[in-house]
Amino acid sequence: MSRHSFVRSILRIPRCRHLAGACVVLFLVIGCDAGPSLFPAESIPVEAPERRGGEAFLDRAEIVEVLEMQNLRDGAGLLEWLEHEDPGVRARAAFALASVRDPGSVEALRALLEDPAFEVRRDAAFALGHLRHDDDGRALLAALHDEQESSVRLQLIESLGLRGGGEVIGEMAAFSPAEGESGALYLALARMGLRAGPAAPDVLLERLIDGLSDDDVRAREGAAYYFGRQADAEVWADHVERVRTALDHYAPADPAAMHLLLGIGRLRDRDDAERLLEWMSGAEDWRIRVNAARAVGTTQLLETPGVRDALWERVEVDPYEHVGVAAAISLLSGFRVPNTVLERSRRWVGEGPDRWQTKIPFLEFLTEVGEPGPVLAWVEENRGHSDGLDRQLPLLLGQSAADDAMVRVREFAEHSDLPVRVAALSVLSERWEFGNPGPEVQEGFFDLFVRALREGHPYEAMKAAVGLSDPSFHAYGSVHEMEEGYRVRAGGDIEEERPVLVAILEGLAQIGDPASLPLVEEALESEDFRLRRAAGEALESMTGQEVRGLEIPDPQVDLDVEYLRQLGPNPRLVLETDRGTLRILLAPDEAPLTVQTIARYAEAGRYDGVIFHRVIGNFVAQSGDFSAGDGSGGPGLAIRSEMTRIPFRRGAIGMASSGRDTEQSQFFVTHSMQPHLDGSIDESGEWQAYTAFGWLEEGENALDQLMEGDRILSATVERDDGAES
Repeated sequence: MSRHSFVRSILRIPRCRHLAGACVVLFLVIGCDAGPSLFPAESIPVEAPERRGGEAFLDRAEIVEVLEMQNLRDGAGLLEWLEHEDPGVRARAAFALASVRDPGSVEALRALLEDPAFEVRRDAAFALGHLRHDDDGRALLAALHDEQESSVRLQLIESLGLRGGGEVIGEMAAFSPAEGESGALYLALARMGLRAGPAAPDVLLERLIDGLSDDDVRAREGAAYYFGRQADAEVWADHVERVRTALDHYAPADPAAMHLLLGIGRLRDRDDAERLLEWMSGAEDWRIRVNAARAVGTTQLLETPGVRDALWERVEVDPYEHVGVAAAISLLSGFRVPNTVLERSRRWVGEGPDRWQTKIPFLEFLTEVGEPGPVLAWVEENRGHSDGLDRQLPLLLGQSAADDAMVRVREFAEHSDLPVRVAALSVLSERWEFGNPGPEVQEGFFDLFVRALREGHPYEAMKAAVGLSDPSFHAYGSVHEMEEGYRVRAGGDIEEERPVLVAILEGLAQIGDPASLPLVEEALESEDFRLRRAAGEALESMTGQEVRGLEIPDPQVDLDVEYLRQLGPNPRLVLETDRGTLRILLAPDEAPLTVQTIARYAEAGRYDGVIFHRVIGNFVAQSGDFSAGDGSGGPGLAIRSEMTRIPFRRGAIGMASSGRDTEQSQFFVTHSMQPHLDGSIDESGEWQAYTAFGWLEEGENALDQLMEGDRILSATVERDDGAES
């Protein structure tokens, strides 16, 4: 599956219907051209969330012990701290239980909903939001009816949204919020409705539709989130006209519009095409235009007159390339792509490297439909235009069936830019033998992999080890070369070389030559546990004999309290990127282990030169893979997940994760609200939540301009005294 096909499948979020006359007039007033006026006069702001207020939380021995128990996942130990005489300690212990997720703590946390200290009640409610309830959240609802403190009420509403169900849904749909609670209430109702799916009661849908016209912008956006995220538009089909009417009355920059557009697009009603196109051309917020472009990417809407022309306009002139990319992907969607689009695609990519990000989907499409000629010609003509473009070209060529595509990729393996070489070696390690190369060509690839393994950056060496593990290279002496590479690199920095060493051990296991057993057995005695585990798995694969101790988990990363004190309560992570500076306030009081880990990596220079390997417009910009350089790697040492009260709204920084307690070095920054990252049930039925550990203070425009392949030029940490290190 190509990258744009994959993105289409992932991002086929909601879509909907048609634009009324009043809305047309609205857009005529603001102007529908695609010129620079679509850049907002000011950057889209990031709203700072409420902090815990733990300025000196590390100065108390009891709090430090609670943090250590949280890190050790000691639920029983934390339960004892819930009875401490100091409310600050009780609150911190309750807060910690959200990360531990010990089901045995539910009753104790419910009891704390009546604690005399509001901060204890608030943190108990927070923890209950991350634990499964056997009462559908009824205890939370009862506490909400009795609670007077606003911060506790807001937390109770949020936790009900995360975990409430059954009859509680109907009662919440009839709930009257106090001042300032509408936003939290409608987002909670949206979450409840999404979990209920087709069983969502009509009273809930009615209330959500009421929320679409609320005076509070946060309430409108919370309610609209339901319609944008609900995969099956038939669930709310009886309320379509009211949803359309709400959208038609929104101002051009209302954030609720971006969610309703996706929902309306999912209806696949051609009468909605005009409505969607008006938003795609005239919305001031680029994120709204992205969603409108995605919304029309269905067969029914694409066949509506004017839709494809409007998408082409976004591709060619929208000042934000995120919008152009979204429009390009929609143009290439549907059951079939007409010849007119195919021909225009050829002309568009033939116009050179300008707006090259928008041309990648078309080049991938031409490759898919069996037209490698224009793609190879475009690569040849435009390589060297920029390092950013050159980083994408090996990946593009890797999808090609052309006989000489791999030869072209090999040329990029000699590029001066490290990420370009890594991309090329990544492709070659998987596809070098495409086209049945003769012995001379095969030997050339072998020499390339050996040179990268011996002399290349660890990123390159890891890809080379994967390539050399192909049994075809056995006759050329690949086992000997991999053994030599292992011994040389084992003498270097273990943190940097570990991924290479693990890849070599895995490659030797794949080849299965008994001659490599002495090295594998030697690695089994390594001081580094990850290497011992890789060697043990290789030995089992090669001999069939059981190796004990492989099930032992990675060593636990301990809190370094002294280091955290040196960082101070408000350290900043400063990322100098190809698009400008991102200055991010870190929150050690919320996620001390995560902040400690990221800050150390930054201060050690590990993020310098690392690319943003995954950027999806109006979702996230993700980076931090300093092990493989392309998003496929990690340092080999996971840290514990930390649940925080920082919501995933615009500008939040969070940890990439493949499941609970699997966070390593990769992080992402959100373009817009993404409540499902705060906590939701995944496809396997498991609870999945991501660690948020700070938010953007400066650099909103840089964040919005970041594209896949852009680099972190340098990452530094500003400690709380203002000194940069």
